Amino acid sequence: MEAKPVILSRKTIKPSSPTPPHLKYYQRSFLDQLSVNTYVPVIMFYSASDVTSHSTSISSLSEKLKSSLSDVLTLYYPLCGRLKGNDIIECNDAGVLYTEAKVPISLNEILQNPQNKVLQQFLPFDQYEPGKECYINNEEEPVMLGVQVNELNCGALAIGLTISHAIVDGITFASFLKAWVSIANGNIDKVTKPIMDAYKVFPPTKFKFSIPLKRGDEETIVGTRLVFDEESLCRLKAEFHGFNPTRVEALTALIWKSFMEMAKSSVSDDEQKVVGSFISLAVNIRRYLEPPLPEHCIGNIHHGAITSIVDLKLAQEIPLKDLALMIKDAIRRVVDNDVKELVDGEGGFDMAVNTIKNIMSLLSMGNKWFVFTSWTGFNLYEADFGWGKPTWVCTFNTTIKNTVIFLPSKSGKGIEAMITLTGEDTEKFECLPEILQYARVSRL
Repeated sequence: MEAKPVILSRKTIKPSSPTPPHLKYYQRSFLDQLSVNTYVPVIMFYSASDVTSHSTSISSLSEKLKSSLSDVLTLYYPLCGRLKGNDIIECNDAGVLYTEAKVPISLNEILQNPQNKVLQQFLPFDQYEPGKECYINNEEEPVMLGVQVNELNCGALAIGLTISHAIVDGITFASFLKAWVSIANGNIDKVTKPIMDAYKVFPPTKFKFSIPLKRGDEETIVGTRLVFDEESLCRLKAEFHGFNPTRVEALTALIWKSFMEMAKSSVSDDEQKVVGSFISLAVNIRRYLEPPLPEHCIGNIHHGAITSIVDLKLAQEIPLKDLALMIKDAIRRVVDNDVKELVDGEGGFDMAVNTIKNIMSLLSMGNKWFVFTSWTGFNLYEADFGWGKPTWVCTFNTTIKNTVIFLPSKSGKGIEAMITLTGEDTEKFECLPEILQYARVSRL
C-alpha cells in the first residue's frame, strides 16, 4: 500500500496577536528538561461524508484551521517559540509549520489495514528524524509544532500533528486541541487560558543531561495494533475474581503477563541469575500536588510508576489479579510518596534523576522493561472543528521498543493498544493465546 503525499504548500502560522515582551522567555521545569527529546505524533481522520456535508472545498476548511490555529497560538505562545539550551523557550513568535497535502489513498484502505509507513505520510515530518522539514526559513532551531492537513482521494480529511515533547505531555496536548476546536467553532469565550508556571513547582536546573531518540537501533522495531471491544473487555475483567480493576489496569496486567510469557523463552532454564520483568506507567501528577495544578497547566507534569520485579520463570503462575494489584501499588507509591519528594526543590530533581538511574541499573542486570501510557481520558474523539467528529484517531511509534499506548475507540466502549517490540518478539507475542482470545490483532 503506497501513499506518497503531494505537498501543495508549506506555510508559517504565527499568533494572531504578538506575544508581549514580558512573556518572551518561557521557563521549562526540570520535568520538561528530563523528558525524551522527540515529537509526539497524532493523526485525526474525518470521513468524506462529514467533510463534504460541511463544505465543497477542502481549501476552505483549511483556511478555517489556519485562522483558528493562529488565534489559539496567542494563548499557547511557547509553541511558536524556539528551544534555547535546555531550560528556556524563546517566545519570539517564529511560528509553527503548516503543510497542505494530497495523499493518494482512501480512508477505507487505511482503516482496513493501517501501517506505520503509510501513517507517517500524514505528518509534516518524521517525529524521530525530523530533518530539514521541521525548520522554517533556515532557522537554527526546529519548530515546536507541525501541522499537516491532508486531502485523501476519497474526499476524506486527515489532520496530522507532530508536537514537541519539550513542554507538552498528553494532558497538555489534549488541552491545546480542546482550545483549538473551541476557537474554530467560534467559542473563544469558553476557552480556559493555559497556566504556565510549572517551573515554580519544579524549578529548572543547569545540567547537560538529555535523552535523545533517533533511529538506528540494530534491532528492527515492529508495531502491532490490538483492538479490544466492549465484550472482550467485560470477559477480561471477569478473570480478576473478586477484584474490580479499571479497563486500563486489566489490559495492562494482561499485556504485561503476555510480554513475560514471550520474554521467558529467551531465558535458559539452567541460567543462574534471576531475570525479571518490570513495567512503568506514566502518572499525571497534577491533581496530587498540594495545591493541585489544573489540567490546563502546560508541561510534562507526570511521573513514572515503577512496579516490583517479577521473575520471568514464575510469571505464568502469577494470577492477573496479583499483577493488577502490583500496578495499583506502583501508582499509590507515586501518589503517596514520590509526589512529595518531587516538589522538594533540588531534592526533587535528584529524585527524578534517581528514578531514571534505577531503571538503567535494572536493565543492566538483564531485566525486561515495558512502558505503558494511557490516552483513554483525553477526549480526542471530541475534536469536531465544525464538520463532525473524527472517524479514527491514532498515534504510533517506529523507534522505541517495548512500549504500549492505549487509545479509546470512537464509541468509547473499546480500547486500542499500539505496541512496539522487536521483530522476533512480535512474532511470538502476536501468536499468544492469552492475546488472541481477547483482541483483534494486526501488524502496523
